Amino acid sequence: MLSRAAGKHARVAAWLLGCAVKPCHPGVLVLALACGAARVRADQVIVGGRDYPGVTVIAFEKGKLGFRPASGDIERSDLREIKLIVADSIADPKDFNDAEQYYKNKNVEQAVVRYERALRSARDFWITLILARLQQLYNEVGPLEMLVDNYAHLAERDAPSALALLPAPESLPAPKPGEVQVSLRRLLAAEGGATADRARAPLTLLRYAVMLRGGEQGLDELAPAVATAPLDADAAGATAYRLKLDALGHLRGTDLRAEVLSDIEEALESAPQAILPDLLLMKGRILLEDGKDRDTYIRAGWAFMRVAIHFPDDARAPEGLLGAAQVYERLGVPDKAVALVRECLASKPATETTREHARALQERLGGTKTRPAGHGRIKD
Repeated sequence: MLSRAAGKHARVAAWLLGCAVKPCHPGVLVLALACGAARVRADQVIVGGRDYPGVTVIAFEKGKLGFRPASGDIERSDLREIKLIVADSIADPKDFNDAEQYYKNKNVEQAVVRYERALRSARDFWITLILARLQQLYNEVGPLEMLVDNYAHLAERDAPSALALLPAPESLPAPKPGEVQVSLRRLLAAEGGATADRARAPLTLLRYAVMLRGGEQGLDELAPAVATAPLDADAAGATAYRLKLDALGHLRGTDLRAEVLSDIEEALESAPQAILPDLLLMKGRILLEDGKDRDTYIRAGWAFMRVAIHFPDDARAPEGLLGAAQVYERLGVPDKAVALVRECLASKPATETTREHARALQERLGGTKTRPAGHGRIKD
Protein backbone atom coordinates (compact mmCIF):
# COMPACT_ATOMS: atom_id res chain seq x y z
CA MET A 1 0.00 0.00 0.00
CA LEU A 2 1.29 3.47 -0.88
CA SER A 3 2.03 5.87 1.94
CA ARG A 4 0.02 9.07 2.15
CA ALA A 5 2.89 11.10 0.67
CA ALA A 6 3.58 8.52 -2.06
CA GLY A 7 -0.14 8.40 -2.93
CA LYS A 8 -0.25 12.16 -3.19
CA HIS A 9 2.77 12.18 -5.53
CA ALA A 10 1.19 9.46 -7.65
CA ARG A 11 -2.03 11.46 -7.99
CA VAL A 12 -0.11 14.57 -9.00
CA ALA A 13 1.85 12.59 -11.59
CA ALA A 14 -1.33 11.03 -12.97
CA TRP A 15 -3.02 14.45 -13.12
CA LEU A 16 -0.05 15.91 -15.01
CA LEU A 17 -0.04 12.97 -17.39
CA GLY A 18 -3.73 13.52 -18.00
CA CYS A 19 -3.10 17.17 -18.80
CA ALA A 20 -0.38 16.16 -21.22
CA VAL A 21 -2.63 13.88 -23.25
CA LYS A 22 -5.97 15.66 -22.97
CA PRO A 23 -6.88 19.06 -24.39
CA CYS A 24 -6.84 21.72 -21.73
CA HIS A 25 -6.38 25.43 -21.38
CA PRO A 26 -2.69 26.46 -21.83
CA GLY A 27 -2.73 28.40 -18.58
CA VAL A 28 -3.90 25.33 -16.67
CA LEU A 29 -1.05 23.26 -18.15
CA VAL A 30 1.58 25.87 -17.18
CA LEU A 31 0.19 25.96 -13.64
CA ALA A 32 0.22 22.19 -13.46
CA LEU A 33 3.85 22.00 -14.59
CA ALA A 34 4.82 24.68 -12.09
CA CYS A 35 3.11 22.85 -9.24
CA GLY A 36 4.65 19.52 -10.18
CA ALA A 37 8.20 20.77 -10.76
CA ALA A 38 10.88 19.00 -8.71
CA ARG A 39 12.27 20.97 -5.82
CA VAL A 40 15.79 22.33 -6.10
CA ARG A 41 18.13 20.00 -4.26
CA ALA A 42 20.99 21.31 -2.13
CA ASP A 43 23.79 19.52 -0.29
CA GLN A 44 25.98 20.52 2.63
CA VAL A 45 29.69 19.86 3.16
CA ILE A 46 31.77 20.54 6.28
CA VAL A 47 35.49 20.66 5.54
CA GLY A 48 37.59 20.96 8.68
CA GLY A 49 35.93 23.78 10.56
CA ARG A 50 34.30 25.39 7.53
CA ASP A 51 30.67 24.81 6.64
CA TYR A 52 29.48 24.92 3.03
CA PRO A 53 25.64 24.91 3.05
CA GLY A 54 23.55 25.00 -0.11
CA VAL A 55 26.15 23.39 -2.36
CA THR A 56 25.84 20.73 -5.07
CA VAL A 57 28.11 17.70 -4.86
CA ILE A 58 29.19 17.04 -8.44
CA ALA A 59 32.08 14.55 -8.37
CA PHE A 60 34.40 12.31 -6.41
CA GLU A 61 37.72 11.28 -7.89
CA LYS A 62 41.35 10.92 -6.80
CA GLY A 63 40.26 10.97 -3.17
CA LYS A 64 38.73 14.43 -3.49
CA LEU A 65 35.12 15.57 -3.31
CA GLY A 66 34.04 18.13 -5.89
CA PHE A 67 31.19 20.45 -5.04
CA ARG A 68 29.81 23.73 -6.34
CA PRO A 69 28.84 26.42 -3.81
CA ALA A 70 26.28 29.11 -4.60
CA SER A 71 29.15 31.30 -5.85
CA GLY A 72 29.57 28.92 -8.77
CA ASP A 73 33.29 28.22 -8.25
CA ILE A 74 33.98 24.48 -7.94
CA GLU A 75 35.73 23.40 -4.74
CA ARG A 76 37.71 20.18 -4.35
CA SER A 77 38.54 18.86 -0.89
CA ASP A 78 40.41 15.81 0.35
CA LEU A 79 37.87 13.33 1.70
CA ARG A 80 39.98 12.81 4.83
CA GLU A 81 39.46 16.47 5.71
CA ILE A 82 35.68 16.33 5.25
CA LYS A 83 33.88 15.94 8.57
CA LEU A 84 30.35 15.64 7.21
CA ILE A 85 28.41 15.44 3.94
CA VAL A 86 24.68 16.00 3.99
CA ALA A 87 23.47 14.81 0.61
CA ASP A 88 20.20 15.77 -0.98
CA SER A 89 21.26 15.05 -4.57
CA ILE A 90 21.91 11.33 -4.03
CA ALA A 91 19.15 8.96 -5.16
CA ASP A 92 18.20 7.79 -1.66
CA PRO A 93 19.67 10.25 0.87
CA LYS A 94 18.43 8.79 4.17
CA ASP A 95 20.86 5.90 4.58
CA PHE A 96 23.81 7.94 3.33
CA ASN A 97 23.07 10.89 5.60
CA ASP A 98 22.54 8.60 8.58
CA ALA A 99 25.88 6.96 7.80
CA GLU A 100 27.58 10.34 7.65
CA GLN A 101 26.21 11.30 11.05
CA TYR A 102 27.41 8.01 12.52
CA TYR A 103 30.79 8.57 10.84
CA LYS A 104 31.03 12.05 12.33
CA ASN A 105 30.15 10.67 15.78
CA LYS A 106 32.66 7.81 15.39
CA ASN A 107 29.97 5.15 15.64
CA VAL A 108 31.78 2.81 13.28
CA GLU A 109 29.45 -0.20 13.38
CA GLN A 110 26.30 1.78 12.59
CA ALA A 111 28.11 3.84 9.97
CA VAL A 112 29.22 0.70 8.11
CA VAL A 113 25.68 -0.72 8.12
CA ARG A 114 24.18 2.50 6.70
CA TYR A 115 26.90 2.95 4.06
CA GLU A 116 26.33 -0.64 2.90
CA ARG A 117 22.61 0.08 2.58
CA ALA A 118 23.29 3.31 0.71
CA LEU A 119 25.42 1.37 -1.82
CA ARG A 120 22.36 -0.56 -3.00
CA SER A 121 20.74 2.46 -4.61
CA ALA A 122 23.82 4.63 -5.25
CA ARG A 123 24.82 5.53 -8.79
CA ASP A 124 27.87 6.93 -10.58
CA PHE A 125 30.46 8.68 -8.40
CA TRP A 126 28.36 8.19 -5.27
CA ILE A 127 29.34 4.50 -5.34
CA THR A 128 33.02 5.42 -5.31
CA LEU A 129 32.45 7.98 -2.56
CA ILE A 130 30.69 5.45 -0.32
CA LEU A 131 33.40 2.85 -0.91
CA ALA A 132 35.98 5.47 0.04
CA ARG A 133 34.12 6.32 3.27
CA LEU A 134 33.95 2.62 4.09
CA GLN A 135 37.68 2.37 3.42
CA GLN A 136 38.36 5.10 5.93
CA LEU A 137 36.46 3.12 8.55
CA TYR A 138 38.07 -0.23 7.73
CA ASN A 139 41.51 1.39 7.76
CA GLU A 140 40.88 2.42 11.36
CA VAL A 141 39.21 -0.63 12.88
CA GLY A 142 39.32 -3.49 10.37
CA PRO A 143 38.86 -6.34 10.15
CA LEU A 144 41.73 -6.88 7.73
CA GLU A 145 39.80 -9.12 5.32
CA MET A 146 37.00 -6.57 4.91
CA LEU A 147 39.57 -3.79 4.53
CA VAL A 148 41.21 -5.72 1.69
CA ASP A 149 37.93 -6.66 -0.03
CA ASN A 150 36.62 -3.09 0.06
CA TYR A 151 39.97 -1.74 -1.13
CA ALA A 152 39.89 -4.05 -4.14
CA HIS A 153 36.41 -2.75 -5.07
CA LEU A 154 37.54 0.84 -4.64
CA ALA A 155 40.67 0.28 -6.73
CA GLU A 156 38.57 -1.27 -9.49
CA ARG A 157 36.33 1.80 -9.69
CA ASP A 158 38.91 4.53 -9.09
CA ALA A 159 42.55 3.50 -8.57
CA PRO A 160 43.72 7.04 -7.65
CA SER A 161 41.15 7.23 -4.82
CA ALA A 162 42.38 3.87 -3.54
CA LEU A 163 45.93 5.18 -3.71
CA ALA A 164 44.94 8.26 -1.72
CA LEU A 165 43.46 6.05 1.03
CA LEU A 166 46.29 3.51 1.14
CA PRO A 167 46.83 2.59 4.81
CA ALA A 168 50.31 2.56 6.32
CA PRO A 169 51.56 -0.87 7.46
CA GLU A 170 51.76 0.19 11.10
CA SER A 171 48.18 1.47 11.06
CA LEU A 172 46.65 -1.73 9.67
CA PRO A 173 44.39 -3.54 12.15
CA ALA A 174 46.00 -6.42 14.02
CA PRO A 175 45.33 -9.55 11.93
CA LYS A 176 43.71 -12.66 13.31
CA PRO A 177 45.40 -16.05 12.81
CA GLY A 178 45.41 -16.93 9.12
CA GLU A 179 43.91 -13.58 8.10
CA VAL A 180 47.11 -12.27 6.53
CA GLN A 181 47.41 -15.22 4.13
CA VAL A 182 43.75 -14.98 3.14
CA SER A 183 44.08 -11.24 2.54
CA LEU A 184 47.24 -11.67 0.47
CA ARG A 185 45.56 -14.27 -1.75
CA ARG A 186 42.60 -11.97 -2.34
CA LEU A 187 44.85 -9.05 -3.22
CA LEU A 188 46.89 -11.19 -5.59
CA ALA A 189 43.70 -12.30 -7.33
CA ALA A 190 42.53 -8.68 -7.61
CA GLU A 191 45.90 -7.69 -9.10
CA GLY A 192 45.56 -10.45 -11.66
CA GLY A 193 42.16 -9.10 -12.68
CA ALA A 194 43.34 -5.50 -13.04
CA THR A 195 43.36 -4.31 -16.64
CA ALA A 196 46.00 -1.56 -16.35
CA ASP A 197 49.23 -0.95 -14.45
CA ARG A 198 47.81 2.12 -12.72
CA ALA A 199 44.81 0.12 -11.52
CA ARG A 200 47.15 -2.62 -10.30
CA ALA A 201 49.54 -0.29 -8.44
CA PRO A 202 47.45 0.41 -5.30
CA LEU A 203 46.70 -3.30 -4.91
CA THR A 204 50.42 -4.15 -5.16
CA LEU A 205 51.26 -1.49 -2.59
CA LEU A 206 48.59 -2.71 -0.16
CA ARG A 207 49.83 -6.30 -0.55
CA TYR A 208 53.32 -5.09 0.35
CA ALA A 209 51.93 -3.19 3.37
CA VAL A 210 50.04 -6.28 4.57
CA MET A 211 53.22 -8.36 4.23
CA LEU A 212 55.12 -5.81 6.31
CA ARG A 213 52.36 -5.78 8.93
CA GLY A 214 52.26 -9.55 9.15
CA GLY A 215 56.03 -10.05 9.06
CA GLU A 216 55.68 -12.21 5.96
CA GLN A 217 58.49 -13.56 3.81
CA GLY A 218 58.77 -12.68 0.14
CA LEU A 219 59.32 -8.92 0.33
CA ASP A 220 62.40 -9.22 -1.90
CA GLU A 221 60.30 -10.81 -4.64
CA LEU A 222 57.59 -8.13 -4.48
CA ALA A 223 59.93 -5.18 -3.98
CA PRO A 224 60.67 -4.53 -7.71
CA ALA A 225 56.93 -4.23 -8.49
CA VAL A 226 56.46 -1.84 -5.55
CA ALA A 227 59.52 0.28 -6.37
CA THR A 228 58.41 0.78 -9.97
CA ALA A 229 54.63 0.94 -9.43
CA PRO A 230 53.24 3.96 -11.34
CA LEU A 231 51.65 6.51 -9.04
CA ASP A 232 49.14 9.24 -9.75
CA ALA A 233 50.96 12.27 -8.35
CA ASP A 234 47.67 14.09 -7.68
CA ALA A 235 46.41 11.26 -5.46
CA ALA A 236 49.40 9.44 -3.96
CA GLY A 237 50.13 10.27 -0.36
CA ALA A 238 53.25 9.86 1.72
CA THR A 239 52.38 6.22 2.51
CA ALA A 240 52.75 5.14 -1.12
CA TYR A 241 56.16 6.77 -1.41
CA ARG A 242 57.31 5.41 1.95
CA LEU A 243 56.45 1.92 0.76
CA LYS A 244 58.48 2.58 -2.36
CA LEU A 245 61.40 3.68 -0.21
CA ASP A 246 61.13 0.53 1.89
CA ALA A 247 61.08 -1.56 -1.27
CA LEU A 248 64.25 0.16 -2.43
CA GLY A 249 66.01 -1.16 0.64
CA HIS A 250 65.53 -4.62 -0.82
CA LEU A 251 66.90 -3.57 -4.21
CA ARG A 252 70.39 -2.31 -3.46
CA GLY A 253 72.72 -2.97 -6.32
CA THR A 254 69.98 -2.71 -8.95
CA ASP A 255 69.24 0.14 -11.34
CA LEU A 256 65.62 0.65 -10.24
CA ARG A 257 66.42 3.64 -8.02
CA ALA A 258 66.66 5.88 -11.07
CA GLU A 259 63.03 5.10 -11.95
CA VAL A 260 61.85 5.91 -8.43
CA LEU A 261 63.80 9.19 -8.45
CA SER A 262 62.05 10.02 -11.71
CA ASP A 263 58.67 9.34 -10.04
CA ILE A 264 59.63 11.62 -7.14
CA GLU A 265 60.66 14.45 -9.46
CA GLU A 266 57.32 14.16 -11.24
CA ALA A 267 55.42 14.16 -7.94
CA LEU A 268 57.28 17.23 -6.67
CA GLU A 269 55.70 19.20 -9.50
CA SER A 270 52.10 18.51 -8.49
CA ALA A 271 51.96 16.76 -5.12
CA PRO A 272 50.14 18.48 -2.23
CA GLN A 273 52.23 20.58 0.15
CA ALA A 274 51.70 18.14 3.00
CA ILE A 275 53.82 15.40 1.43
CA LEU A 276 56.55 17.52 -0.18
CA PRO A 277 58.87 17.16 2.85
CA ASP A 278 58.51 13.37 2.68
CA LEU A 279 59.30 13.36 -1.02
CA LEU A 280 62.34 15.58 -0.55
CA LEU A 281 63.61 13.49 2.36
CA MET A 282 63.18 10.35 0.28
CA LYS A 283 65.04 11.89 -2.62
CA GLY A 284 67.86 12.93 -0.31
CA ARG A 285 68.13 9.46 1.27
CA ILE A 286 68.23 7.68 -2.07
CA LEU A 287 70.95 10.00 -3.35
CA LEU A 288 72.86 9.74 -0.08
CA GLU A 289 72.77 5.95 -0.22
CA ASP A 290 73.85 6.00 -3.87
CA GLY A 291 76.48 8.70 -3.28
CA LYS A 292 79.25 7.54 -5.61
CA ASP A 293 80.55 11.01 -6.36
CA ARG A 294 80.53 14.55 -5.02
CA ASP A 295 77.76 15.77 -7.34
CA THR A 296 75.37 13.09 -6.09
CA TYR A 297 76.08 14.07 -2.48
CA ILE A 298 75.46 17.72 -3.30
CA ARG A 299 72.10 16.86 -4.88
CA ALA A 300 71.22 14.91 -1.75
CA GLY A 301 72.24 17.86 0.44
CA TRP A 302 70.02 20.25 -1.45
CA ALA A 303 67.05 17.92 -1.19
CA PHE A 304 67.53 17.76 2.59
CA MET A 305 68.07 21.51 2.97
CA ARG A 306 64.94 22.34 0.98
CA VAL A 307 62.96 20.68 3.77
CA ALA A 308 64.69 22.75 6.45
CA ILE A 309 64.46 25.99 4.46
CA HIS A 310 60.93 25.78 3.04
CA PHE A 311 59.29 23.95 5.96
CA PRO A 312 61.14 25.30 9.04
CA ASP A 313 58.24 24.71 11.45
CA ASP A 314 57.43 21.23 10.16
CA ALA A 315 58.24 18.19 12.31
CA ARG A 316 60.28 16.85 9.39
CA ALA A 317 62.58 19.89 9.18
CA PRO A 318 65.04 18.43 11.75
CA GLU A 319 65.30 15.31 9.58
CA GLY A 320 66.35 17.58 6.73
CA LEU A 321 69.03 19.18 8.91
CA LEU A 322 70.29 15.76 9.99
CA GLY A 323 70.38 14.53 6.40
CA ALA A 324 72.33 17.60 5.30
CA ALA A 325 74.76 17.01 8.20
CA GLN A 326 75.32 13.45 6.97
CA VAL A 327 76.03 14.83 3.50
CA TYR A 328 78.66 17.21 4.89
CA GLU A 329 80.20 14.30 6.78
CA ARG A 330 80.52 12.37 3.51
CA LEU A 331 81.98 15.44 1.81
CA GLY A 332 84.62 15.71 4.51
CA VAL A 333 83.42 18.99 6.03
CA PRO A 334 82.80 18.02 9.68
CA ASP A 335 82.58 21.60 10.97
CA LYS A 336 79.49 22.18 8.80
CA ALA A 337 78.11 18.81 9.79
CA VAL A 338 78.51 19.59 13.50
CA ALA A 339 76.79 22.96 13.11
CA LEU A 340 73.79 21.33 11.42
CA VAL A 341 73.64 18.59 14.05
CA ARG A 342 73.52 21.21 16.80
CA GLU A 343 70.76 23.05 14.97
CA CYS A 344 68.87 19.77 14.61
CA LEU A 345 69.17 18.99 18.32
CA ALA A 346 68.01 22.50 19.23
CA SER A 347 64.94 22.22 17.02
CA LYS A 348 61.73 21.77 19.02
CA PRO A 349 59.85 19.63 16.50
CA ALA A 350 62.67 17.03 16.35
CA THR A 351 61.48 13.52 17.25
CA GLU A 352 63.36 11.39 19.75
CA THR A 353 64.47 9.06 16.96
CA THR A 354 65.91 11.98 15.00
CA ARG A 355 67.65 13.24 18.16
CA GLU A 356 69.19 9.83 18.79
CA HIS A 357 70.60 9.70 15.27
CA ALA A 358 71.82 13.28 15.58
CA ARG A 359 73.59 12.55 18.88
CA ALA A 360 75.21 9.46 17.36
CA LEU A 361 76.48 11.56 14.45
CA GLN A 362 77.69 14.26 16.83
CA GLU A 363 79.64 11.68 18.81
CA ARG A 364 81.08 10.23 15.63
CA LEU A 365 82.24 13.67 14.51
CA GLY A 366 83.67 14.65 17.88
CA GLY A 367 87.21 13.54 17.21
CA THR A 368 87.31 14.36 13.50
CA LYS A 369 89.80 16.96 12.34
CA THR A 370 88.00 19.84 10.67
CA ARG A 371 88.80 21.27 7.28
CA PRO A 372 88.54 24.90 6.22
CA ALA A 373 84.95 26.14 6.10
CA GLY A 374 83.60 26.18 2.57
CA HIS A 375 85.42 23.05 1.38
CA GLY A 376 82.82 20.84 -0.26
CA ARG A 377 80.09 23.44 0.25
CA ILE A 378 76.70 22.36 -1.03
CA LYS A 379 75.81 24.35 -4.11
CA ASP A 380 72.80 24.13 -6.36
